Amino acid sequence: AVRLSENYEPGIVYGYRRIDGFERSDGRPRPSAASYWVLNFDAGSADFAVADIITGGTSGATGEVLVVTVTSGTWGGGDAAGKLILFNVSGTFQDNEAITAAGGAAVANGGASKRGATNDTDDSTWLQAAIEATRTDIQAVPGSGRLLGVWMYAGVKYAFRNNAGGTAAVMFKSSASGWTTVDLGRMLNFTSGGVTEIVEGNVITGAISGATATVKRVVVTSGDWAAGTAAGYFVFTSQTGTFQAENLNVGATPNLATISGNSAAQTLLPGGRYEFVNKNFYGSTATRRMYGCDGINKAFEFDGVTYCPITTGMSDDTPIHISEFKKHLFLGFRKGSVQHSAPGEPLVWDAVIGASEIATGDEITGFALVPGGVLAVLNRNQTYLLYGSSIADWDFRQHSDDSGAIEWSVQSIGAPRYIDDRGMTSLDAVQNFGDFAASTFSQKIQK
Repeated sequence: AVRLSENYEPGIVYGYRRIDGFERSDGRPRPSAASYWVLNFDAGSADFAVADIITGGTSGATGEVLVVTVTSGTWGGGDAAGKLILFNVSGTFQDNEAITAAGGAAVANGGASKRGATNDTDDSTWLQAAIEATRTDIQAVPGSGRLLGVWMYAGVKYAFRNNAGGTAAVMFKSSASGWTTVDLGRMLNFTSGGVTEIVEGNVITGAISGATATVKRVVVTSGDWAAGTAAGYFVFTSQTGTFQAENLNVGATPNLATISGNSAAQTLLPGGRYEFVNKNFYGSTATRRMYGCDGINKAFEFDGVTYCPITTGMSDDTPIHISEFKKHLFLGFRKGSVQHSAPGEPLVWDAVIGASEIATGDEITGFALVPGGVLAVLNRNQTYLLYGSSIADWDFRQHSDDSGAIEWSVQSIGAPRYIDDRGMTSLDAVQNFGDFAASTFSQKIQK
């Protein structure tokens, strides 16, 4: 086995290979996929500059300038001719269309030719220039301090980082223009909900203010719609007007809930360390969603548009670890508390319909799914396994009373693997060898 290496990694099947490396990414084109285009021009009357964005007057095609070469005429004389080397080209330039930039102007002489160099030297030079320019365009996640978490959901990368002043955490997503801020929407608390239930998609209207909003999430934290006692909060992405202390109407149906004031923009406290899972609790192909927690804010659900905090009822409602098991959302809290939602309802934490709490007696350091339909709950100094499918048949067994996981080290690689005080450990090794050094698989690299 390799004991020491540099720039090598384990092969996909066996052996070792040169490491593929990593590319910076913010949603814009990958540097390794970059190319260049050659666009000939004539009738040039104003000089182009490197990094100019040129636009075709007829086609609307665009490209960023890498190199400007004049082969005849002059800009001052209005008859400059030559070629533009472009990258990040979008659209198809047309012959004889005007091409302009902030300070440049000319006429296209033919269309843009991808990798249109006439010799290997120019091709290599311009291709490398396109790669370097594409890499330079890609920016780090905005803000200050360390990244708090990064995750992929529905083909989009999401990242959390404190703002420049360190006063709040901000959620960003990758896009064609780089990292963009995700609007977390607004929340409106309500009481006296009933007897007609307000549901997602309803347009609520303030009886006095006339303010309106389309409800994206309805979370009931106490009471019941049928009894007219439902209380909780609505989440929506935008509103028209300003709500005040008033009743809420839906269409022609009046007084379906009561509010004490306007909604509030949702924000995140700074700091924390995020964990995520992507799961589908609702069954439709369109309801696979992203769930996360950070130990500072409430856990959340996000569908790419709507950000919905999850209220569990804990006095310190800031879970540190998260998982899904048997259609329940599981959250790990400080002081050893494991909580899970009602089955199939990650926003519902009512014990009457299936939510529950399990006490572990030690700080929780992570969750891991075990092959065979078992959830491992790892503490700092012990390990538990949860069998069953709901509160009707949960069987919470201690797997080890002297082997736990160092926080943030838990990974599922076949069997769950993690670091404890003895070294790198797998859950199946602890079962086979007990709480001894023989349960580790890192002896070869330990001093």
